[in-house]
Amino acid sequence: MRHRRLRSAVTAAVTVAVAALALAGCVRADAELEVDGRNDTVTGTIDILVPLTENSDAGRQAAAQQATAIEQRVLPGIRDVTGVEAAPEEEDGYYGTELDLERVSIEDLYLGDPTAEGALPIIERQGDRFVVHATLDTTGQEGVPAPGAAGERPAGAAESTITIALTFPGPVQEVRGTEEAATVDGNTVTWLSSWDTPLVLDATASATAASFPPWIWEGLLWGGGGLVVLALLGLLTVWWRSRND
Repeated sequence: MRHRRLRSAVTAAVTVAVAALALAGCVRADAELEVDGRNDTVTGTIDILVPLTENSDAGRQAAAQQATAIEQRVLPGIRDVTGVEAAPEEEDGYYGTELDLERVSIEDLYLGDPTAEGALPIIERQGDRFVVHATLDTTGQEGVPAPGAAGERPAGAAESTITIALTFPGPVQEVRGTEEAATVDGNTVTWLSSWDTPLVLDATASATAASFPPWIWEGLLWGGGGLVVLALLGLLTVWWRSRND
């Protein structure tokens, strides 16, 4: 029941968030976050960028206002959270905001309004695991552009990307949902999608650092065995010399 409530609350929040991105046009939303299992915090960056249509102060101001409007719908109140700082960001013809998160509690990390009834953080600590549940699906949402014909994508869909990379203290144990959109590399799972494609984020990862990899134990074993052999050879050499003397 608790999992269903979590999934329902986050699904609604993310749907609102992605709808906001769609309304803005060719938006790039990139999140690179590292989860710390020692104090259940998140450190990293979240970029919200829109196309810079005019290379001028006025153009940058317009883009910044658009990015801020998206931020306020996607992450309302995020700037008031302890450990969060915001700064302008410009990259490859895009302009907007970079949110720098430094040891932000996972309990403060929401998509959508954290004061809404049933709202829950998108990352939950369950014993020695972190669990992430979220669904991105804007199909049929008001204001979201629809394709002109069956099988076609809305204009700007390919350029409106969402990238979410979460790095955990230990290995990613399982990725469910839309698995083809997820890439696992060590302790990091990365989701890459566009706002017009339904995406289910559902993953479980270890909240504790992994033990030494097998090759280290193998090295220690062989190294220890080698030291034992050398010690025995040394003892035999001493015994042989003392006997001859």
